[in-house]
Amino acid sequence: MNAKQNQILQLYRQRFPGRSTREMSKDLKINPSRVFRLLNGYEMKVSEYERVKEFLNENQIETPDLYNLTRECEKYLSLNTLNNLIEEMRMLLYCKKPLSTTTEVTL
Repeated sequence: MNAKQNQILQLYRQRFPGRSTREMSKDLKINPSRVFRLLNGYEMKVSEYERVKEFLNENQIETPDLYNLTRECEKYLSLNTLNNLIEEMRMLLYCKKPLSTTTEVTL
């Protein structure tokens, strides 16, 4: 299983914990036995990857809230406070990212 495939399947599992293979199959419109194989390391087809990515994008509900909150913070918080929030977010991201990608975050 390549890194991108593993990453997108982990993201699905994080957003929809506890879903069975059958439920995942229904969500992604991929055959249940194929979903089972993918979860066990079989290589994902590009079309399957795109389906999973599209499903995750369509079911992403937190982004508008984050966007709106960011705009509100820009209006009412001081520049110093905003910089502190940015640094805090970078540090949290740095701590949560896998070791192979932590070098991408600039502190």
